[in-house]
Parts: sequence; structure tokens; C-alpha cells
Amino acid sequence: MAAGGYQNAEYWFAEGWSHRQEESWHQPAFWGEAGYRSGLDFPQHPVVGVCWYEAMAYARWASCRLPSEAEWEAAARGAKGNTWPWGNDWQADSANTAEAKHLNTTPVGMYPLGATETGLLDLIGNVFEWTASMYQTYPYRAEHHVSTGGVIERSLRGCSFNHKGSYFSRAAYRFHSGPFTRHSDIGFRVARS
Repeated sequence: MAAGGYQNAEYWFAEGWSHRQEESWHQPAFWGEAGYRSGLDFPQHPVVGVCWYEAMAYARWASCRLPSEAEWEAAARGAKGNTWPWGNDWQADSANTAEAKHLNTTPVGMYPLGATETGLLDLIGNVFEWTASMYQTYPYRAEHHVSTGGVIERSLRGCSFNHKGSYFSRAAYRFHSGPFTRHSDIGFRVARS
């Protein structure tokens, strides 16, 4: 925001830029609002309230990208193909899901037991994460993992603090939403090739 990303169309897909202008967005939804752990007072929490276009614009600004759905799942399951990042047994104390009863975001890394074997944190719980991928039923073609514009449902991964149970928290669980969706339990992570 401080670098002017909400004022620079070169980071945005055309549909997202047009919508940003129509809605007069200049920051994520819920930014600095009471009751939401989002804003400058919560630097260790995931940013929430960003639509897919905002996440893509940030990634472009940062010279990164959003991971594809397949990349996200591979990172979460690890080389062993685990059901959850930490292994094959559900452990409620390994992620900020509804079982934890925070019902809000927590600082990244608060659940070290939930780390992958390579050290990635919070792949399950805290917030759903946008991926670059279009949401399609399985099996689908590799080109659907490409980050093209268009008002197309996008894949979300990772479960959030609002969801309960081992089913919704599996690394293989898929969720989706329209690319303009801004919600208090949706964020993103970036990847670099």
C-alpha cells in the first residue's frame, strides 16, 4: 500500500483494476477495523480481506507469484504425501482451526507442530489461501494452473480458523470462490520459481 500498489494499474489484471476503481479500494477489507486482526497493529498475522486480484497484484509488485493449486498441495503434503503437513494423524493442536477456539487469525508460526518437514508453517489453519489456479473439477489440464485474468472461480487451499474437523483441514481439501471475494478468513502466500 505504501509503495502505491493500489494506484498502479501495471500490477493488476484489467478486471481487477476496473473493480478496484469502481469500489474505491485503497487497502484490504477489514484493515485496521476493530475485531479483525488485520492492519499495522498485527504485523505477524496473515493479511486478510484481499481478493484474488489484490493477491496477484501484490505478488507482481513483490516479483513473486501465487503458487498453483498443485504446487500448494505438493508443499503441504511433502515428499511422503502426508494427509496433513505434519503427518497422517489428525492433531487439533497443530493448526488454528475452529477446534482452537480463537475464531480469528493468530500470529504466523504460533503452531510449530503444524510445520511441514521442510519448515513451512500455517499451510493448514489460520486462513484459506488463494492459488493462481482456476477452480476446475479433477482431473484437469495443466494450463488451468496458469495465472490468467478473467472473472473465473479460483482455487483456495489451507482451511481457516472458521472451519472445524479433520475433513476440511486435509492438505487435499479444495475450496473455491469468485476472484472478487474479500473475506476475513481468506489470505494468500507467495512463491518464487
